[in-house]
Parts: sequence; C-alpha cells; structure tokens
Amino acid sequence: MLNVGVSTACLYPMPTEEALEQLANLSVTFTEVFINSHQELQPDFCQRLRHVADGAGMRILAIHPYTSGFEPFLFFSNYPRRFEDGMEYYRNYYRAAKILGADYVIFHGAFKHCDLSREEYFNRYSQLCQDARSFGVELVHENVERCVGAVPDFFEEMGHKLPQCGTVLDVKQALRAGVDPLDMARAMRGRIRHIHISDHTLQEDCVPYGQGIFRVADLLNVVLPLSEKPSVVLELYRSNFHLITDLDISYKKLQKDIENF
Repeated sequence: MLNVGVSTACLYPMPTEEALEQLANLSVTFTEVFINSHQELQPDFCQRLRHVADGAGMRILAIHPYTSGFEPFLFFSNYPRRFEDGMEYYRNYYRAAKILGADYVIFHGAFKHCDLSREEYFNRYSQLCQDARSFGVELVHENVERCVGAVPDFFEEMGHKLPQCGTVLDVKQALRAGVDPLDMARAMRGRIRHIHISDHTLQEDCVPYGQGIFRVADLLNVVLPLSEKPSVVLELYRSNFHLITDLDISYKKLQKDIENF
C-alpha cells in the first residue's frame, strides 16, 4: 500500500503550523511540509510541528526547503566557499527532517542556463547526497520546469552516474516542461521516492485531482514495476482550488483511486 498524503504547500501562504493543523483536521494521514522561513528550521518550531502531526496520527514524509530558488547560486556557481556555506546551511534541513520524522529533503537544483558540465553537476550533487545521508535522511532531486532537471535525459544520465540518488516526480512540472509525466517516470526508473500529484485539463496544467483528465493508474502502471513504492502527495497551488473542502474531496479521491489500483 502506498503512502498517500497532501502537502502543506497547498495552503501557502497560510503559516506552516496552521496549514499542518488544517490537514490534520481533514484526517490527512501523510504529509509533506514546506519550510517557509529560517525560523521554521529551529528545533523548537520543528518540535511543535511534530507534536501536531503525532497528535493527529499523521506522518511527515518529506520537507521542502524555502531556499530551493537559491540552490543555483549556492551549489552550482564557480565560487567554492559558497558551495561550502550552502552545504552547511542545508544541514539545518537535514536536522529538521530528523526531528519531524521525514525521510526526504526535496532538491530543485540549478537553473537551465547552468554553465557547469553535467559531470561536475553530478559530482557536486553526489557530495550533497552523501552529506544528507550522514544525517540519516535522503536528498531527492525533483524535475522542475525552470531547472536542468526539466528533461528526461537529465535523469537518465543521473541514473547512470548516481544510481543511489533518489528522485521526486512532479506531474505538473513535467507538463509545464512539455514532457509526458510517464516519460519522466521512465527516465527516473528505479529511483522514484516521492511523487507530487495534481490533475490537469487541456487548458490548465494544475487542477485538483479528479477534476481533469489525468489517471493515476496510468502513472502507477509505469512507476511501480520500476521503483520501490514511492509516497504520493497531492501538491496544488492555493490558486488552484477555492475551498478547503475542494482539497479534501481531491485527497479522498486520490486515496480511493490508489487503494483500488
């Protein structure tokens, strides 16, 4: 059985602790927490979040850094000290993940115009992955439209160079890059740890699950023979739905469709 949940990102910019409480009120069993400020990395704040989750019988699967957009500057420039500073800062996320009980920290990587060779890129990413593992968590690379990981061949090559490094498949980001999510899943074969699910129509690339043409069964038919059982998390933008009940309906339909798969 797959772990099926909802990301706190769906309720942004609601404060993170309030978003988590809202998901707890919907009886969401699994979640991903977006860390939205440095304050939210502090141990006492993370303990508060953990208390909310534990009290609701909810498990936090992954955390998402608020500094994702800063990763090109931190890790993929030609200034070594900044890479070292970035590694040190990201240890805050690994420590937070441990407090929250999360297995994964999400990584976006460099923008498309990155000047580094892929060999150098993967060398640096490997160092980051090793550092995360030393804290008992896994750094997992997501496909993001504006980043180098927008295309399947990036993850094909990453699989050859870094077969031990996990990935995050984001359906809407694949669509925004003009990529069939199933092709991206095949490129990530054997390494998908976490999936960001949303639905889409012919006009919109992100709508609540159940309101479009996407069939999660088609994705699972590709993913499950290729990977360990990944977690599946509903991730929408706040502008993609009107009421909290819309989010609840979408989550319950996703749960049901995966249970019936």
